[in-house]
Amino acid sequence: MQLLPQAAIVVAAHGCLLILSRSFTAAPPAIGWQLIWSAVVTAFALVDVGYSCGARSWSAPRAADRSADWAAWLTGQLLLALFLAGLCTAPNLPGWLLWLAPTMVVSGALLRAASFTALGKFFVSGVIVVDDQPLIRAGIYRFLRHPSETAILLAGFGSALAVSTWWAFAIWAGGLLPVVVFRARREDRCLERAFGSTFLAYRCAVRRFVPFVY
Repeated sequence: MQLLPQAAIVVAAHGCLLILSRSFTAAPPAIGWQLIWSAVVTAFALVDVGYSCGARSWSAPRAADRSADWAAWLTGQLLLALFLAGLCTAPNLPGWLLWLAPTMVVSGALLRAASFTALGKFFVSGVIVVDDQPLIRAGIYRFLRHPSETAILLAGFGSALAVSTWWAFAIWAGGLLPVVVFRARREDRCLERAFGSTFLAYRCAVRRFVPFVY
């Protein structure tokens, strides 16, 4: 029941933004595109809301890095800006690219859900390792060390593609990408402090964002 009020707020907020974008945008996109885009962005948001409602709070973590908290906040603001730009911008893309953009956002939502599911009760929003936490190497973590961050980059690039302007790609490449990389590096340092050689072996075997590549 805790999820329902927050989910209702997310859906209602997107409905209001959809109405406002058609009222105050000089040349609003086709309503069909706006409905599709609003639906995929809502799905992405609901994944975060759903799992955040079940997250545990830890009073005495084994290892933590509070300096990365600002990066999480900034990541959210940049991603939100790209999402909203996609809602208010008429895409000028060939057919297959037009469908690729929302597909990337949905793929990001599914990847984040897989990440949160693999973490289970150890899912937290901050860079924290708790006393009884093992090094998670199951599920999607067999292939990626930071699947949640990969999901954010994927959804952000899909949003920039939907907008298809230089400034949207600049937000992704000059803002979202470096902030996400910074946070991932802080997480790696936190895990190394907590698990030592076990994490170092895992880091050598599993890539950060792209399986078998990077």
